[in-house]
Amino acid sequence: MATGERTISFFRVMAYKSPTANVPMEDADWYEVLTFLSKQPLEKRTSNVGGRILIGEILFYEERAHLKLLKVRDIEAWLGIYNDNEKSVQDIQLDETNQLYETSIVSFLEFGNILGLIQGSTSAPTASAVVEWLEALGVFGQDVHLAVEAVLSSEARRKLTRAPEASRIETRISTTKAQALEARGSRLSGILRKVNEEFGPITVTLILQASRAKENTETRQILRAEAESLAAAADENDLGKAKARLLYYDAEDNASTQNVDFIRQRITAKRKIGSFDDEGQPIRNESAVKAILQVVAEHESELRAAVDRPAT
Repeated sequence: MATGERTISFFRVMAYKSPTANVPMEDADWYEVLTFLSKQPLEKRTSNVGGRILIGEILFYEERAHLKLLKVRDIEAWLGIYNDNEKSVQDIQLDETNQLYETSIVSFLEFGNILGLIQGSTSAPTASAVVEWLEALGVFGQDVHLAVEAVLSSEARRKLTRAPEASRIETRISTTKAQALEARGSRLSGILRKVNEEFGPITVTLILQASRAKENTETRQILRAEAESLAAAADENDLGKAKARLLYYDAEDNASTQNVDFIRQRITAKRKIGSFDDEGQPIRNESAVKAILQVVAEHESELRAAVDRPAT
């Protein structure tokens, strides 16, 4: 059986009504949401935002609904074969060698609006694409805007929550990600836009550091807010680096620091994903779903702690 190792990453769906008002959603009934979408025609499960076409197919496995999200690689080729009457991508006749889509498999957990995601390749849909697709389809209403944040280990979240300030932040990011950071209230988005205007799409490393002098308290508080934005965006497909030096004070106002690497502190796992069963039939989608559910079972207590959803 052919296999390939893939990373399973976890993200939390958030709602916002302004760039500075990210808030957790009430826990959605994802089985109900996905079952409803499964009954819609293909055109109702297709989004086109900024020239990126995303298509959702619903998978049912072990009495749960899961999402197979497709990103069209060749829009011109897609438009040449697309038919409004088709109910599924599987109904569209493709040449066996036509790699028209990039695919990711997504499972939504039953608590905290957490999703587990496996990308079929590095260019397959990310967690941000999932919420872009959901928002474009108006699943939760036209006035509800969605975002995702990385699910961090409880240790990293505790460090960030306890720190009133940060003396240094460091990130490596593409200038094309300015809008994604802006949606999280990040001030770095303005810097990225300016660099993009001058140099075009380019990857930059930014290091912001403030002195420990008392007069720089406000600056360190701003860096702390930026650290939280980087933590939420800590997806290795979007950020090559996301680090902070957090600052703490004891009862006597003595300062101490701790370094945190948000990329390394995400809750992730690697699993081998089977492509074919013993009879040569494709099972990649089912294998991916099984892998996600296995990792969820192994890390459930940690995932619950990360979103404050203790088991009852």
